[in-house]
Amino acid sequence: MDSTGYLEIGPGRYSGAHWQDGFLFVWEDAFGVAEGILRKHLPGYDHFAMNDMPREIGRKVTEDWRHVARRLNSMSPEEAHGALNLSASYRARLNAEIVPHKTEIASMLIELADACDDFYDREEWVCILGM
Repeated sequence: MDSTGYLEIGPGRYSGAHWQDGFLFVWEDAFGVAEGILRKHLPGYDHFAMNDMPREIGRKVTEDWRHVARRLNSMSPEEAHGALNLSASYRARLNAEIVPHKTEIASMLIELADACDDFYDREEWVCILGM
C-alpha cells in the first residue's frame, strides 16, 4: 500500500485487506480537502495509518461534509478554509486549488458523505485506510 496515492474507505473495521470490492478509492490530494472535517470529529485520525471510525462520529462527519458542500460556492477563501478546518500548511498549499474548484470539491464532499452513510447503514464502523 505504500505510496499508492489513494486512500481507501470501506464498511466495517479494518480487516487487514486492501483493494476490496465496494470500497471507495480517493486520490490523496483530493481527500486532503475533506480531512480537516474528519480530524475535527476524530482527533486521533492519522493520514498515514489505518483508521476505524464509529457510526456516532461518522454521522457527524458526513453531516459537516454536506453542510460545507451546500455553502462552499458562496464562501470567501478564508471562510472555506475555516469551514473545511484546513491546517495552515494545507491552506497555503491548496489556496490556488480551492477557489477555482469549489463546485468539484462540494460534489466530492457530498459523494463522500453519501458513500459513508451507505456504509453506516450496513455497519457500525467505517475504515479509512491511509497512505
